[in-house]
Amino acid sequence: MLYSEMKKPTWKSAAKRRMEAFEKTQQLTPDLVILDLNMPGGGGFSAANRFRNAGLTPKILIYTTHTLRGLERMARAADRDGLVQHRI
Repeated sequence: MLYSEMKKPTWKSAAKRRMEAFEKTQQLTPDLVILDLNMPGGGGFSAANRFRNAGLTPKILIYTTHTLRGLERMARAADRDGLVQHRI
């Protein structure tokens, strides 16, 4: 599917901590959730696991400034939909 064929994305919310991200995901049921690998309260993988265990099904993208070595494998093993590295 081309981006131009997709429905227009909208920004729904932001969260600073894992629990807040979980609560907002439950309330807003977004199509995509972007999580920081090192977000306070448990980190992106932990938050993503909590979403899946609760039956929440958004696409999950993990964002990090760390090197990707090993993290890509962890993301696939944890059933995440993507991993993005931001270089500082």
